[in-house]
Amino acid sequence: MYPRRWRVRLFVDNNSANMVSPVLLCYFQYGQRTRTNTRVLIGVLAGGPLVNLAFDGPASQKFVDHVALDVERI
Repeated sequence: MYPRRWRVRLFVDNNSANMVSPVLLCYFQYGQRTRTNTRVLIGVLAGGPLVNLAFDGPASQKFVDHVALDVERI
């Protein structure tokens, strides 16, 4: 049986007329300590549509109380 993982679900919206390829840096944290970080490559987004995105983090045995997100590149 595979270990359960923390999962993040978010919505990304490109509200410009330009095509963008965002890269998200996601930090799974407990307090001020980062348990693990993940880089999420979204791909090319056209202006307008709302994109539903889900990705996995560390195994659920590691306690996580929040996820911080940074946009690395657009």
